[in-house]
Amino acid sequence: MNFWRIIRYNFLFFALFFYQFSMFGQNIDKVTEKKMQAWADSVYNTLSLKEKVGQLFFVRANQPNQPYLDEVEKYIKEYNIGGIVFFAGNPVSQVEQTNRWNKLAKTPLFISIDAEWGLGMRLKNTISYPLQMTLGAIPDNNQLYLMGSQVGQQCKRMGIQINFAPVVDINNNPDNPVIGMRSFGENPIAVSNKGFSYMKGMQDVGIIACAKHFPGHGNTVADSHITLPLVGASRKSLEETELVPFQYLIDQGVHSIMVAHLSIPAMEDENNRPSSLSEKIITKKLKKDMGFKGLIITDGLDMKGVTQHFGKGEVALEALKAGDDVLLIPEDIPASVEAILKALENEEISMERVEESCKKILKYKYLSGAWKGSVIDTTNLIKDLNKPIYSETMKNLFADAITLVKNDNFLIPVSQNDTLKTALIILGSKSTTEFEITLKNTIPITVFHLEHSANVEEKQKVINQLAGFNLAIIAIVNTNILAGKQFGITDSDIQFVDFVARSKPVILNIFASPYTLNLFDSIDEIESIVISYQDKTVVQKASAEIILGNQTAGGLLPVSAGGYSAGSGLASKKSRLTYGKPAELGIDTNILKKVDSIALRGIEMNAYPGCQILAAKDGVIFYEKSFGYQTYENLIPINNSS
Repeated sequence: MNFWRIIRYNFLFFALFFYQFSMFGQNIDKVTEKKMQAWADSVYNTLSLKEKVGQLFFVRANQPNQPYLDEVEKYIKEYNIGGIVFFAGNPVSQVEQTNRWNKLAKTPLFISIDAEWGLGMRLKNTISYPLQMTLGAIPDNNQLYLMGSQVGQQCKRMGIQINFAPVVDINNNPDNPVIGMRSFGENPIAVSNKGFSYMKGMQDVGIIACAKHFPGHGNTVADSHITLPLVGASRKSLEETELVPFQYLIDQGVHSIMVAHLSIPAMEDENNRPSSLSEKIITKKLKKDMGFKGLIITDGLDMKGVTQHFGKGEVALEALKAGDDVLLIPEDIPASVEAILKALENEEISMERVEESCKKILKYKYLSGAWKGSVIDTTNLIKDLNKPIYSETMKNLFADAITLVKNDNFLIPVSQNDTLKTALIILGSKSTTEFEITLKNTIPITVFHLEHSANVEEKQKVINQLAGFNLAIIAIVNTNILAGKQFGITDSDIQFVDFVARSKPVILNIFASPYTLNLFDSIDEIESIVISYQDKTVVQKASAEIILGNQTAGGLLPVSAGGYSAGSGLASKKSRLTYGKPAELGIDTNILKKVDSIALRGIEMNAYPGCQILAAKDGVIFYEKSFGYQTYENLIPINNSS
């Protein structure tokens, strides 16, 4: 069943995009290519040798939520650096700083950011879309294209030309400490399609997408920020798994690829030579064998995965030798520039190597519009970044991902009858949650709260009180994305769930990674399991609506976990009316004004003392209003609860 659902969604997706490909092809058209080349050649010829080398560097704008670095101005003036990488901050300050630095630059700057799940990953007061593994659960890839286009629009409004996304690593290692929820999942074809959708959405609105982390950071147990991770897979395995999404996105015209700091013996036999500094991996494999002609960007050159075995200036030089174009945030810019200039003087590296990368960067500055160095207006900036349509898309994505993994005896949707006594245990917080509020509005429940740190006595007390209930809904909240910390779920939490599941019917709702299913011994005894992926207010509300039967679940597991294979997922039933806006159902609001006038006219004519009107379409109530009084004495007004 799940297999055919996947096939159907993929067929619809490719049918929708066929026309676009037939129009525009896979690569940049020849006219644009000529313009890019002409501008790049003209600018290149005006640059000094040091400035040509300077174009290769993208420097750090700031430490997260810290003031912008004073030395950036020096790098712009002295080296004519190619670009800036912004980290956590606020939108208005970033735009003002972008304008200030671009005014100083001889060659307009490339502005970049790491916004995998939207600008909210880095900037306050902006939209945070779902993490990529949450997106990996959504069957309809058109939704990801829409998100990509919206992220692109928001980047454009900020004066950003490159977003370092999407992540197309295959997360085939549940213990991965750095990718995990940042991956679309474990299936190479699914990751390829979803990565393409996100990429295409951004590039269609003029933002340079960046597929990362080549050749694949998913099958590691170490974090390249703090060490050099080992990928022990064979070359055959890499070709059949990790490299599949990269090759697919290359074929579909992705503009840039970021190379990870990884030790991959199957591709590079020199000890401690990271993939980001490997000529065999970058020039031979990525450029020649895989045919990539776009921008090649290193992962951060200040990361331990590359600095622990190479000196400060040496790192950037080795990256350039290997075939990288953009040298991303080295630890020491002056030492890095000097190392490349010295290598040119000693003929350790050719001028052609520098020219190739410098001109490529300039060409993509033209393609992205960075060459204009436009001043970005801050008027209404926050409002423009938070259009209602953006929030609507975000909410829909979270809701569409929620996955009903198991539903024995059809516990979901929860029925409403006099014999059902339901206990809700919020596991992980003492605060009131949107999940319990939504459930309480429809069904009678008794709520218990337990912190993750609750001791045995506290948890035993709740267990004792559950004796009089014949259904327990357990919601695990206040989680994190770290596999090494069990996603914030304690051993005591797990024991609590296992114990309750052995004593009565349980609906387990986990607001965390699907890999959490591997933590529980009682999977076979838990009657219904919902994976909600992320602990956010909008997700709690949507997940509660599914349990109530107000909405249906349609997500599919993006990874294998708890004995369930990737692609697993059940469709739940809708059993209750829900509320929605008339416009969402195609209802003309002018008609509803006429309904109001007819109701009021009837009261005026004494046809009735009052009335209550409800209208619904496709199970969604779009109009509910009350008028007048219960009797002609006008004593008791009619309201929606009458």
